[in-house]
Amino acid sequence: MNLQFALESYRQAGPVSEVETASRFRLIQILMEHTLKQLAVACAITDGGDAVKRREALGKAIDGIETLRQSLSEDHQEEELGQRLDALYSHMTEELVRSNLDMSPGRIQHVKTLLSSPKSAWDQLPTIRPSDVNLDAYFS
Repeated sequence: MNLQFALESYRQAGPVSEVETASRFRLIQILMEHTLKQLAVACAITDGGDAVKRREALGKAIDGIETLRQSLSEDHQEEELGQRLDALYSHMTEELVRSNLDMSPGRIQHVKTLLSSPKSAWDQLPTIRPSDVNLDAYFS
């Protein structure tokens, strides 16, 4: 992931000092956290309200997912993990676009569930084998 791009795109995702000093690994965590928060906002609004704010939250969530997708290293997009993540992120984006059209909170919840799995796994990586994790090889 281009670090400057991530810094500029996600200054609002967390405290600026954290984003500016974050490792690539942490930037992905922040991006996933921010995207999940936007999905929660969109779900809450779907149940009662402001369509403009709902579309804004969905747009931010889609931007987050597309940034995650773009962050996959070209070198590893041919590998099974890269291909699966790319397909997953693509599916999530499609579901959110459809949700925006049909006002379906179920689709948003589905994407929240889908993103929660890689987020949970990502959060566990440093505790599993911190010295053996070379994430730079997988993300540009």
